[in-house]
Amino acid sequence: MKIVYLKYVVLACLVLILVSCKTNEPVASGSSEADGRYDSEFPDKTVSDQLDEISGTVKKIDCLAFYITYIFPEGNTIQIDSLTEDGLKKKTSGSAITNKSVSGTVTLTYYDGKTLGMLTCAHVIDFADTIYNWYDEHRTKLYSVSIKLRQQNYVAGLPGGNAIEVVAIDKKNDIAFLRKELAPHVEKPQILDLRAGKSKDLEWGTFVYIMGYPLGNLMVT
Repeated sequence: MKIVYLKYVVLACLVLILVSCKTNEPVASGSSEADGRYDSEFPDKTVSDQLDEISGTVKKIDCLAFYITYIFPEGNTIQIDSLTEDGLKKKTSGSAITNKSVSGTVTLTYYDGKTLGMLTCAHVIDFADTIYNWYDEHRTKLYSVSIKLRQQNYVAGLPGGNAIEVVAIDKKNDIAFLRKELAPHVEKPQILDLRAGKSKDLEWGTFVYIMGYPLGNLMVT
């Protein structure tokens, strides 16, 4: 009887030991299997290194446009259609050099050893050639005419070279492509080397990072 009782005690102890054991192996929080869709769940691991690498391809652009502005007396009857360069100088009551500035974001997307290509928003680099201002809301009395003289585009942190040029601009989709011819033997700029996605494949809740200079400083949201 004592032997049988002892067997039950030993068996109970073994069961208790097995149940109370724990493992230090991590438990997967989700499947990492690729399904061809954008993720909608919060990342379960850090992406700081990837964001830091991408940030090297995102730069701040400062655009400055210079205008000569002609101002006309309030009682004028000037018609825009009849304005000429000589007419501007004769009918004006004064002139001044003015400027307009805009800051934004560019992404470095192309480099062939000489030419650097960049993408930005069209509204950042698109300044009107001529700007009209009026004395009245009905636009019957012309106050001033501003004519663009030149424009400077500067991207911080780029190697030396020629001035930045606007290659193509699409106002409807608010996108523009810029280029800069770099000086020989400069350090190779970091280029965004990611496969292009499709915005139509985004779904409600898709997790997206946005990086740029909306307030003049690099931000990630």
